[in-house]
Amino acid sequence: MKKQNLSPSTVSDKPTADALELEAIKELLLSKFAIEKVICFGSIINNIQNNSCFKTSENEPEVKLQNSYYLLVVPKASETLADIVIQMQLEEGLKTLANVTIIVHRMEEINKALENGSSFFTTIYKKGTVLFDHEKEDFVVPASGTPLNKRIIKREAFWLQWFSLSEGFLRGAVFFKNDNNHNLSVYMLHQALQHCYSGMLRVLTGYRTNTNGLPRLMKLIDNIIPESSFTSFKKTPEDTRLIGLLLKGFGDARYSDKFKITEQELSMITTRIEEILKTANTSCLLHIKKIKEGKTSYIA
Repeated sequence: MKKQNLSPSTVSDKPTADALELEAIKELLLSKFAIEKVICFGSIINNIQNNSCFKTSENEPEVKLQNSYYLLVVPKASETLADIVIQMQLEEGLKTLANVTIIVHRMEEINKALENGSSFFTTIYKKGTVLFDHEKEDFVVPASGTPLNKRIIKREAFWLQWFSLSEGFLRGAVFFKNDNNHNLSVYMLHQALQHCYSGMLRVLTGYRTNTNGLPRLMKLIDNIIPESSFTSFKKTPEDTRLIGLLLKGFGDARYSDKFKITEQELSMITTRIEEILKTANTSCLLHIKKIKEGKTSYIA
């Protein structure tokens, strides 16, 4: 893992804006909980330049989208608060600084995964950027774990099962849409995308997510597998509206009589999820095939 030095030594190595953001994020993390390690495994930096012959810097400041960071937070063994609570409180507290997605895992869990040949944690171990290390609990050296052929067979079977579930939910969504039951159709679309994203993360990265919440899965996909993101790169107001409707599919669409969605909006969500499922199946099966043929590494 790379150690990140966020302290400038000369004017020429003045820290970048994102380095300063990461420093602020690190300090907030450490002020809230007993933390053993903080590792950055991804980021989306929005460098937007707004040029116009009608714009003057004095009266028209540029609008800047929040940067996104993806962090593995390892609590100290002495930290008694539940991991999910740590994750939720940190993400909420960091909203004013940046768009931060946090996964929380204990050192014992990570080391067990490394010993078992986890491709996800091995990749972070080799390529992640260490923002903080208390150096009291060490990583073990990644091992090969279960024979590769057995892991490939297991991963392929997992994908076939989860993709089949995704397809089933999508068929259900189309059925309920044609039956004019738009609310149940949205719920089925929510489930289709949730199962697809969970399966993709497992197959393409080896990550067994400890949550099936679609909002969290969407954030991870945006960074790790951006081509399968539900939204466009620019994230238009229309994207925001459609995501909001889709996310309400788990609860409001089933239980609230105030939930409303137009047929056009439902069709747009359905079309996008159909595209994602098609691309996902092609990508995952090709990835498995390449591993079998030795054309790509099991570890990213």
